[in-house]
Amino acid sequence: MFNDSGTDLIDIGVDGTPERFVADIDGSSAGIALKASADEAALGAETVVKGVFTGQNANANAGAMTITALYIVP
Repeated sequence: MFNDSGTDLIDIGVDGTPERFVADIDGSSAGIALKASADEAALGAETVVKGVFTGQNANANAGAMTITALYIVP
């Protein structure tokens, strides 16, 4: 949960495609649950997944997030 005075947006993706899995979800509320990604294509190698917070007015002074990913190894 973040406290920017404007919108609090979170993207979840990878280097080069920061919105690969999730784009612009509201980060101003706690307890956001997401379902399967629209991009369910298999990843070909070990991949670092990143969450990026963007506050509309860049004045957030509190907030944290945890990303939990479930995956299947074929």
